[in-house]
Amino acid sequence: MARSRWRPPCRWGLDNRFWLGVKTAVSGDTNPLPLFLAGGWLGQGLLPGRPLDVLALGYGRSSFNSQLTPGLTAEAMLELNYTFNLNANLSLQPVLQLVLNPGGSGQVDDILAAGLQLQLQF
Repeated sequence: MARSRWRPPCRWGLDNRFWLGVKTAVSGDTNPLPLFLAGGWLGQGLLPGRPLDVLALGYGRSSFNSQLTPGLTAEAMLELNYTFNLNANLSLQPVLQLVLNPGGSGQVDDILAAGLQLQLQF
C-alpha cells in the first residue's frame, strides 16, 4: 500500500520566518521614546528559479513619552521590500514604506516613500 504525504495546497517558497523586536527604556521618565515595537515576515525563494530572493513585510511603532512630549501620540511604519539577487555579488532591493502619523503630532499627513537599494559585495 502506497503512502502519501499531505502537502499544503500553496507552498510559500523555500523558507519563511517571522520576527519580533521590542525596545524599552529602563528609565522611561527621561526617554522621549520609551517603547518601540517591530515585527514582520520574511519569505525566501517565493518565485520559481529565484531561491535567494527575499520578500519582506515589516511593521514598526514608536510610542512617545507623554511627560516629555505632551500631545504626541504613536508613530508607525509599514515596509514592503523585495531583494533581487542578480548574481553572487550584486543585489537590488526596491522598498516601499508607509509612515503613519509622522512625528506623532497628527499635523502631518501620512507619507508614502519609495526607494531602491543597491548592494555590491566584494
